Amino acid sequence: AAALAGVPLTLSAGYIMDRFGRKVTVVPGLTLFSFSMVWFATIALNGWPYWTFVAGFVWMQLLGAMLSGSMQTIGTDLAPPQARGRFFGVGRMVSQAGFMSNPLSFSALIALSGYTAAFGFLAVTGFASAAILAFLIKESLIKDDER
Repeated sequence: AAALAGVPLTLSAGYIMDRFGRKVTVVPGLTLFSFSMVWFATIALNGWPYWTFVAGFVWMQLLGAMLSGSMQTIGTDLAPPQARGRFFGVGRMVSQAGFMSNPLSFSALIALSGYTAAFGFLAVTGFASAAILAFLIKESLIKDDER
């Protein structure tokens, strides 16, 4: 169900990013995604029932669909025009390496500190990413009338 709902969310997020700017979609999306990690940490801390995990998982998947490719879009926008294709290729490679290493690094966090701290760490990094994007990165969408 989350995967089916994710397709229109991804398309809608792309439309919103093209119409209103990249940060309008990504900063709230990252913030809400971080709250889903807080939710998982709370579930782990309190031993809440399975349905709370399922609800959080659906929430996380829907937000993931909304954020799909958004950081790559911002990065490609900020790359020099003559190097955007190369940047996109390198960016995808780095992204895929992250997807590959994610289970190992998350498992290491769990082994060292447990689920609560591992999800808490992901929440903090998500909030930090949203703050960096909100306050330190300029809007990357340049409309034709602004050129």
